[in-house]
Amino acid sequence: MAQATPGMRGRISIAGLVALVIHLAASAVFPSHISPPPPPPPGHGQLLVRLVRPGGEQGRLPEGQVPVEAIGLHRAGAPAGEWVRLPLIRTEFCPQELLGGQVWVADVLLPAGEYDQIRVHVGGRSQVPAKSGY
Repeated sequence: MAQATPGMRGRISIAGLVALVIHLAASAVFPSHISPPPPPPPGHGQLLVRLVRPGGEQGRLPEGQVPVEAIGLHRAGAPAGEWVRLPLIRTEFCPQELLGGQVWVADVLLPAGEYDQIRVHVGGRSQVPAKSGY
């Protein structure tokens, strides 16, 4: 077991103080704890839409950027052609990003209710086949 000498204690204290100052400075510049957002208004809820690669899917991903043109949400019981268009937080993404996890494309407050379908309309020039559209 190693023993600390008087000279080592001074170096350890200075190193500890330097580490504390760096940590405090970094916390001021890069705050990791922020206040949570306010709760949604009564009768509303938060909807986050993310794109993920299905588990077990193999094969090469397309190259380039995939433009996201629109995301629509259908309220249960509404007429077939009535869609709520969601505001986009991203208008394009690289399919390679799906390898690292997920791509967030919408974050919106919506009136509470039951929604039964969601559609993502991607740009016509992408190499990703659209399975549903408007």
